[in-house]
Amino acid sequence: MQSGSSTTPVRRVLVVDDDPDGLEGIRTALAGAGHAVDTVHSGQEALARLETDVPDLVISDVDLPAVDGFELLTQLRSRPTTQAVPLILVSQRNAAAEDAVRGLRLGADDYVRRPIEPAELVARVEAKFERPPVPATMFPRHPGTPLLSTLRFHEELNREIERFNRTGRSGCLAALDLAERQSVVGRLGPRADRDLRVQVSALAAGAVGNLDLVGVDTDGRLLVLMPETDPEEASGRLLHLSERITAGSFTAVGEPITVTAVAGFAVLGPDTGEVDGYIQRAVAAAAVAAEQMDLQPVRWTPEIEAANKARTAIPWVQRVRTPAQALLSLVLGVAVPFLGYVGAERVGVPLAGVTYLVVVGALLVTGTLIWVEGFLALRPEPAPPEPATPYPPASAVIAAYLPNEAATVVETVEAMLRVDYPGPFQVVLAYNTPQPMPVEAVLAEIAAREPRFVPYRVEASTSKAQNVNAALSVV
Repeated sequence: MQSGSSTTPVRRVLVVDDDPDGLEGIRTALAGAGHAVDTVHSGQEALARLETDVPDLVISDVDLPAVDGFELLTQLRSRPTTQAVPLILVSQRNAAAEDAVRGLRLGADDYVRRPIEPAELVARVEAKFERPPVPATMFPRHPGTPLLSTLRFHEELNREIERFNRTGRSGCLAALDLAERQSVVGRLGPRADRDLRVQVSALAAGAVGNLDLVGVDTDGRLLVLMPETDPEEASGRLLHLSERITAGSFTAVGEPITVTAVAGFAVLGPDTGEVDGYIQRAVAAAAVAAEQMDLQPVRWTPEIEAANKARTAIPWVQRVRTPAQALLSLVLGVAVPFLGYVGAERVGVPLAGVTYLVVVGALLVTGTLIWVEGFLALRPEPAPPEPATPYPPASAVIAAYLPNEAATVVETVEAMLRVDYPGPFQVVLAYNTPQPMPVEAVLAEIAAREPRFVPYRVEASTSKAQNVNAALSVV
């Protein structure tokens, strides 16, 4: 059965070729298979036709005058109305392989060389109709992840904004990132970013609410849309999600990675109606959370935006602030007093003697107060009475980097174990080390005889902050 039968819709194909014989050969083959074929002789004509009439598929010769096939392809993919239209490039027999590579990278769906067998050409065209190629940006989800695509997430966020404008029922938009992501990508390459995104997104998708939607922005941060959620509930859920991510185990390019989640969120409200505006607010709040590194989600406020504007409006001020402060301290502390003394002496007012007496008097008063404070400390306040309820369980977390602190870490652990706490007490040593250390055997011996002690080696950690966050999973 031909493609143009009554049971199959007629497909429209636009053929672009400045060679009349080549144009006619392609038209005849496709028309014989039942397809409707339009023909133009130049790239300019094709672009003009596509302004008002979008076909189901475009076949274009590469070697066109003025606007060649590559330029036509670029224009086609840049227009929202034609970016999903399949395009097949046709070239001469002796075309270089680099041309095929270039065309496919620009977005061509196929690349064929002349002479073309009519049956093969028809088969290639109909394969595009049966299994039409779809740009990755139009996928509902990012391949290999549960994340909504950027386009789909923006549509959902815009729908939620419109719903708020109609009903006044608010929600929250959160941005969630990994504090170590940029350093990991810089060390291991872009593949590490994808590896982390796949693993973190799978964890996030299972931890968010039933109505929540998870996407990703253009810089790789996770975005979480939380409809029907007030700020307090959003903060609690984001804190839970951050703790789960920080306590998780991840690998990037086969290497174990420890991460710290940072989250910021913005509340949907009447003051900002644009999708990009809300995303920028959530990202700005997440940047503040990254500075704090305490897993606590940060809510966007106008003060955050004002601080960002002040930081970006006059960047040269940031560069000269520290040197200017040092210079100003020197001027006010040395130059101004010196000039004051010299000026006073010249007019007959000696200030040096008076200043000496004032300084000595201040030192005497300070010394006396120190002695008084010491005598008062000899009579400490009595301890409060024993509480009526049992003491709650307590944990002490010691963060260490063993190559630097191997000589003191055992003493620190022993000192903490001597603490007389009436309730259940646990000492967690969260440490990282680039290679095994002899002191680890000593720590294992302490753990064997003292059940309250938990040595926890944090693999792939790069900071004590990561060690502390990882220790939360064993507290």
